Amino acid sequence: MWVTQLLPILVLHQVLQHLLLLPITISFAEGQRKRNTLHEFKKSAKTTLIRLDSSLNIKTKRLNTTDKCAKRCIRNKGLPFTCKAFAFDKAKKRCHWFPFNSMSNGVRKKHDHEFDLYENKDYIRNCIIGKGGSYKGTISITKSGIKCQPWNSMIPHEHGFLPSSYRGKDLQENYCRNPRGEEGGPWCFTSNPEVRHEVCDIPQCSEGGNRSWLS
Repeated sequence: MWVTQLLPILVLHQVLQHLLLLPITISFAEGQRKRNTLHEFKKSAKTTLIRLDSSLNIKTKRLNTTDKCAKRCIRNKGLPFTCKAFAFDKAKKRCHWFPFNSMSNGVRKKHDHEFDLYENKDYIRNCIIGKGGSYKGTISITKSGIKCQPWNSMIPHEHGFLPSSYRGKDLQENYCRNPRGEEGGPWCFTSNPEVRHEVCDIPQCSEGGNRSWLS
């Protein structure tokens, strides 16, 4: 008899315990999502980017938080270009999205108390993770020191790795890339007519001084 009477109490206790923990679980999950989004960016406080090349486009919009700016940059939502960085105007609560970063030509950093700069790590890291399929840095020299051939060029080597055929793989300029995620890491067609393609000597992010890129 006492067991039958005790069961409803135990069930009620478990339900109440679950309800008490629910807000904590939701809050933790939301915190994780926020941290993970901004974790994709390198922050430079009190800094923004200035265009020396007026042909470079930017897009701005009023948003309340850096997290919202970051999510739109990562997804390229509503942007007419691939977002590589953004600056957040802390006073006006406005995002400024850029198709360039501090390593791009025609761009320079500017110290400005009103802004915080966030650069997508994929585009500025000098190391690779795994096979380097996500590498989007600016190294353009092969392992043996040969300059890379631009991806949109057929000289001196004809190929089928056109930027239009590999959207999202950032086959820009003559930067080392690994569009198919192959063994060996990022590579490129070379500017030497005698050497069709070669891998690039880019270290793993987990090696030595590059470990900080994983944090």
